[in-house]
Amino acid sequence: MRASIASNVLAVFSGQLGTWVITAVTFLLIPRYLGPEGTGIMGIGWVVAGLAATAAGLGMSSLITREVARDASEARTWIATAIWMKIAGGGIAATISILLAIAVGYPTLTVLSVAFHALLIPAILVSSTGVAVFQGLEIMRHAAIFNVTLKLGILVGAVVAIAGDMGILGVIILTNAVPMFVAVLQLFVLRKLFPFRLFSFSRAAAKRLSVVSIPFFIVTISWAVYHAVDVFALSLLATEADVGFYSAPARVFGTLLFIPTTIAVVTFPRFASIFHENPGDLVTLADQVLRITVTASIAVTLGAIALSDDILIGILGSEFVEAGPVIVVMALSLVPTGVGAVLARMAFATNRQKAVAAIGVVALVARVGVSIGLILLFASRFGNPALGAVVGLITMEIATAAVMLRFAPRGTFSADALHFYLKVGASLAAAAVILVVGWAPLGSFISGLLAVAAYCAGVLLLRAYRVSDVTTFGRAMFGSRFSRAGASV
Repeated sequence: MRASIASNVLAVFSGQLGTWVITAVTFLLIPRYLGPEGTGIMGIGWVVAGLAATAAGLGMSSLITREVARDASEARTWIATAIWMKIAGGGIAATISILLAIAVGYPTLTVLSVAFHALLIPAILVSSTGVAVFQGLEIMRHAAIFNVTLKLGILVGAVVAIAGDMGILGVIILTNAVPMFVAVLQLFVLRKLFPFRLFSFSRAAAKRLSVVSIPFFIVTISWAVYHAVDVFALSLLATEADVGFYSAPARVFGTLLFIPTTIAVVTFPRFASIFHENPGDLVTLADQVLRITVTASIAVTLGAIALSDDILIGILGSEFVEAGPVIVVMALSLVPTGVGAVLARMAFATNRQKAVAAIGVVALVARVGVSIGLILLFASRFGNPALGAVVGLITMEIATAAVMLRFAPRGTFSADALHFYLKVGASLAAAAVILVVGWAPLGSFISGLLAVAAYCAGVLLLRAYRVSDVTTFGRAMFGSRFSRAGASV
């Protein structure tokens, strides 16, 4: 029996909330200790490792989740092959990453940052496989526990390095040691919950996985490069400090996506099984999922703006004063990014990954031009290239989310749904007025809190959500059922 969506939401939300707090603390301590330049050096290592891990993973994580959701017994026959493919690919990706960092001409310290982060790639890929299986089985609590453990371990490593004044290399080494240990532990737990022969490899299964995962690979690598463009462009067109002005808030705001991330992760396997068993039920679930994603993401955006200049800059330190506008603009990207993530999972569930891949390639090409152009423009006009990068980010996120609305099942945007979004929009408009009027006299924190309160009050007073909506959504959330579908790669 699958766990209900509600229980999985609780597990993922609790895990995401825990990791959000821990990650926020971690990436407020590190920038304050290392400063903009040191943060930029670490940021380059983070991005290179993440990008290389995405490439080496061959896009199989989403495929694994979908296929386990459809037929777990069949997945046991090839999951070990997928793990060994990822380990081998991770070793190759780590080597290439280090060689590229040297070839680009990065300073020695930056090359060392890339090298130490690259060593994590096999561990990252093993962990991603375990998470994908847990998601496919719809037992999200295990993934949440491991995620919190990982982030807590990284925080402890950072605190030890900072307390011991070990410098940037000490921070990098201690924070990178934890993921390796967690990956091994996660593999042992996975084998207990999902028995399979670890020391087995099928060439036939490897060939099938390679072929079927091609669209997923194109999607993941395109979007990984897409999100890494700004850091690479800033590192080449500006300075490490400018990378730090962008990377520090980016790491913090990445954690603020926990609400749409929770929704996307939890509903993906359910969408996959419903599409295989009864496609007619997709519309109702898609409608409710998009409504809650938009409503919650707007509230988080307003809350993030409230924490911008007055709070985050104060915590990061006076050296990050130029990151103030970056933080505000970056907060605005939370809504389109969250909606796009949910729509992409809907597309995967309904076998439309090739269309997502095409959009990803086009978006990547456009992002390179937009990022470079705006970085140079804002550097010359305002002396803040990082702000140009984040303006390019929100521009592309809005455009991409608009295009991906095509993946919502036909009938999702009914007259009733459009009426709902008008009410939410009116509530947002009232909040925006309060934010603009109160910013100068009250500051970002007070005006932001008032904007959040006005938005929430508007949603309730305009009855964007009614009792019948809540009960309908509740029945869908608490429903659990057996998976009868059979599917193999």
